[in-house]
Amino acid sequence: DFSRRIEYAGADAIELNVYVLPSDFDRSGTHVEGLYANLVREVKKHVKIPVSLKIGYYFSSLANSVKTISESGIEGLVLFNRPFSPDIDIEKIELSNKSIFSSDDEYLTTLRWMGLLSGKVKCDLVASTGNHSSETIIKQLLAGATAVEVVSVLYKDGIEVVSKLNKGISSWMDKHNFATIGDFRGKLSKANLQNPAAYERV
Repeated sequence: DFSRRIEYAGADAIELNVYVLPSDFDRSGTHVEGLYANLVREVKKHVKIPVSLKIGYYFSSLANSVKTISESGIEGLVLFNRPFSPDIDIEKIELSNKSIFSSDDEYLTTLRWMGLLSGKVKCDLVASTGNHSSETIIKQLLAGATAVEVVSVLYKDGIEVVSKLNKGISSWMDKHNFATIGDFRGKLSKANLQNPAAYERV
């Protein structure tokens, strides 16, 4: 119902930000992971605009879960959300929240999975979390991202940072003779590497 009202209000698309904490001892991993695809199918019944789903990476089989969700009719998957993580203040002896913003090195997990999943799912892939510079955005695009989200850097540096990021991407493209983003998107995804195991090394 909420998604339908957002559509009626004039939205061009909807992003569902979903993180089901698997803390219920009576629910199996299969059950919890099934909630994501079921949610997408339910929302898609009620809206005509594109729907994307932002998820975390805490799945027992992330590749399989992403593939299943991508087949639910969704237009895009956003990798990854950054859930609230409680901390403990030992002086006040209470729960607290240490950091709500991402840091500029948090993009690495997304980068790995972007490279692994690009070209393997039935929807667009959007990179999120830790994208603070044009260099990081370029890396995500090279790994295969359809688009890249920036959030924390906007809070830290203001909306004018968007122009700076775009200029950095354009300068890099000029330097490497790329006329469009499509000319290099996915160039370094697993599917296009001579050593695809590079993304899987742990």
